[in-house]
Amino acid sequence: MRLKQQNLMNKIMKIGVISDTHMLVPSKSLIELSQGAFSDISYLFHAGDIVKPCVLDVFGDKEIVAVCGNMDGHDVCDKYPVKEIRNINNFKIGIMHGWGSKEGLAPRIIDSFDSDMDIIIYGHSHKPANYLLNGTLLFNPGSFSQHNNSKSAGIINLGKEIKAEIIYF
Repeated sequence: MRLKQQNLMNKIMKIGVISDTHMLVPSKSLIELSQGAFSDISYLFHAGDIVKPCVLDVFGDKEIVAVCGNMDGHDVCDKYPVKEIRNINNFKIGIMHGWGSKEGLAPRIIDSFDSDMDIIIYGHSHKPANYLLNGTLLFNPGSFSQHNNSKSAGIINLGKEIKAEIIYF
């Protein structure tokens, strides 16, 4: 049994991360993302401003962790919380959309979580971010909105360590 537990802990979990889709229905590019770069993810994290819950249907049976954003209506906010914390592969991950000015957004988000977070995923600014601050990975996948010429998303791999990257489309 101990060997099985060690093998599970060494398994790399691939997380697809998107935010700020601002879609009423899934776009062609979101469907392509789900069938391409995100085809082998274990989890999808959406950091808010989904707009309509059906947008996430393109990810099929993937486990979805999502939060509502400032542009989401009752149908999204009734289904998803403002903030979520998950433990995956012994990493503590917080996710929240964000609010207010894009200036000073990261510090406001950080203050909303305990200091022992390994990763904080957020959105709102439409600006990708991928950096360590005091041992916590701050990760914003940017915006995957159909209104953006430069769409971005992210992939986080959790194994013995965290490896994260922003993908541009």
